[in-house]
Amino acid sequence: MKNNLGIFYAYWQKDWMTDFAECARRAAELGFDEIQYELDSVLTAGGGQQEELKETIDELDLEISFSMGLPAEYDISSADSKVRRKGINYLQNSIRKAAEFDCQLIGGLLYGGWGEGLVPGLSDKSDFLQRSIDSMKRVMETAEVCEVNCAVEVVNRFEQFMLNTSAEAVEYVERIDSPRLGIHLDTFHMNIEEHSFADAVETAGDKLFHFHVGENNRRPPGEGEIIPWQEVFDALKGIDYQGSIVMEPFVRDGGDIAQDIMIWRDGEDDELDLDERAERAREFLEDLLA
Repeated sequence: MKNNLGIFYAYWQKDWMTDFAECARRAAELGFDEIQYELDSVLTAGGGQQEELKETIDELDLEISFSMGLPAEYDISSADSKVRRKGINYLQNSIRKAAEFDCQLIGGLLYGGWGEGLVPGLSDKSDFLQRSIDSMKRVMETAEVCEVNCAVEVVNRFEQFMLNTSAEAVEYVERIDSPRLGIHLDTFHMNIEEHSFADAVETAGDKLFHFHVGENNRRPPGEGEIIPWQEVFDALKGIDYQGSIVMEPFVRDGGDIAQDIMIWRDGEDDELDLDERAERAREFLEDLLA
């Protein structure tokens, strides 16, 4: 079992906009195979940052992937047809631009507005799912042409309501039936919603395209005692998972990122700096893979 081990750039940051190339260099120095960015931040960066990032990724021979939380104004599940059309165009353009980075995957909350929470009075989400599925089928036409994989992230009930379990994501992906669409699981969300980590991974099976790892309190993997890491990695091995494993901790309070991710307390370590913790987490994951 050989998987790319990656890190989400926001681990080091307080704001989404930053020196993206420097984050790539930092990830490579710490032994990671891949770095992941929030897509919209990179694609709206000016001052030659996109070109610098492309050059840096190539020089370092580092894989790049993107994740996204779909803004509410582009919600492809919306009852407003104008919002859906804007969302389809937004996702299609994002895929085209990501392909310019030789990106292999875009993961995240692609199927509906991020942070929308529960719709007041909602008792049946089938209409939202159907609208999202109809929209995503059009988005996948672009993904197939650009040869970019997309993975819908299963998130907890407090961030979105449509796909909270691996089983729900499997049904969603099967109804769209595109070779470029799969599932994105994350141990932080699984700890809230799934009955069994192993069952969730096994349910996703060959539709599992991407995997995020982090502790239940969003610290780096290996720092807690809640997530059953051996069970998780045994399950990944059991389905012969070949995709990337990207750690996505959030430990810094203050700034745009903490506001959006809802980090209300400092998670930094008085004994170890951020780089030391990241390297220790990478070694922890390597041991599990071995």
